[in-house]
Amino acid sequence: MPRTRDVALVNRDAEIVGMVRDGGHNYQEISEKFGISKARISQIVSRYYEEIPDDGSRDIQRAKLERAQEVVLGIMNGPGKRVVSPGGSPVFERFPDGTIDYNKPLYDEEIKIKAALAGATISERLARSYGLDRPRQKQKDESTEFDQAMEYVKELAKQNKDLQERLSLHEDTGVYEAEVIEVPEIAS
Repeated sequence: MPRTRDVALVNRDAEIVGMVRDGGHNYQEISEKFGISKARISQIVSRYYEEIPDDGSRDIQRAKLERAQEVVLGIMNGPGKRVVSPGGSPVFERFPDGTIDYNKPLYDEEIKIKAALAGATISERLARSYGLDRPRQKQKDESTEFDQAMEYVKELAKQNKDLQERLSLHEDTGVYEAEVIEVPEIAS
């Protein structure tokens, strides 16, 4: 007979799974909050996902990917990280004469580039998840025009085969059919 689980543990496990699913906390933070090991957290999360049917786990994975895609798009469309000097002061663009334009801070685009690369990977994973990358099956043409064209091709193939057989018969006998053309004599 299966053991009945304590309601407090069920609630704790649900909270742990929620924290992991939301992605705002790492295993170390969660283990410190609940006073259990990171290995135990991994077991709790694994058991939770094992209990979900395949379609449900696919839906959860897709939702995570879509959420990650939203975050990445936010980073890509954001201003980037402000450039600061070694002393910690913000760096600004300069006018052609060398003076500083305090209305235009400089931004480092590296984080936006990294987000774009991550976004491409996420998009590929989503496409695979939804089956969008599968080659489409070709439809068979069942029209009468197609059937007529196929009959014509079959007839040509049959005629070609007959001609090849006749040629091979002539090759075996060494006799070739030829048409003799007489050249009329030219009066000089």
